[in-house]
Amino acid sequence: MIPASFPCDACNPPSTLVFGKDRASLLDARRGHAVWRGHTLALGLAVRDERGFTLNELLITVGILVVASAMATVTFASAIPVVRANSQAQRLIGLMQLARETAIMRQRDVELVIDQGARRSRLVLHDGGVQTVLREVVFENGVDFLHFAGHGDTPDTFGDGDAIDFADAERLIFISDGSLIGDDDLPVNGTMFIGIPGKPDTA
Repeated sequence: MIPASFPCDACNPPSTLVFGKDRASLLDARRGHAVWRGHTLALGLAVRDERGFTLNELLITVGILVVASAMATVTFASAIPVVRANSQAQRLIGLMQLARETAIMRQRDVELVIDQGARRSRLVLHDGGVQTVLREVVFENGVDFLHFAGHGDTPDTFGDGDAIDFADAERLIFISDGSLIGDDDLPVNGTMFIGIPGKPDTA
C-alpha cells in the first residue's frame, strides 16, 4: 500500500470522479485531495449544490405553453381564409394591370372577360380580326365573386350592391391610352367584390 495525499484546498471542481472497484473508498476521499488506497484512486472533489425545478414549477410552465400554443393555433386558423381571399384579389388586380399595360404597349384593345359562374377572368387581345387569350385567372380555395349583405360599396358607390357591377356595360375593354371603356366606347367605372361564402371577414 502506498498512501499518497495531494492537498488542493483551493480547487473546487464540479463533480466526483472515482477510478477502481472499491466504492467504500469514497468515504476516504476528502475535499480537494486525491487518496491512493491499494488499487483504487478516489478524487474527492466538491459537488455543486444546484437546486432543480419542482414539479409544480414544471406543471405551470407546461400549462402556459399549452395555452399559448392553443391561442396561436386559433388565431392562425381564422386568418387562413382571409389570406386566401386576399391572394385571389391580388391575382385579379394583377390581371387588370396586365390588361392596361398591354393595351398601352401594343396599342391594341385588350378585353377583360369575366365569367362569374365559372369564377374565371381572362384577357383577350384584339389585333385586327385575330383574338388571342393572353392570360386567365380562375379563383381557387373557395373564393368567388361575392358581395356580403351589410358590407358597403366603394366610397364613390360605383356598384349597386352586386358582386360585379359596371353599370350597363356589356364589355370591358382597355384601349391604347389605358382607359377602360364599355361597349358604347364611353369610360366606365365599376366594382368587383370577392370572398369566401359564409366567411364575411374575407370580403
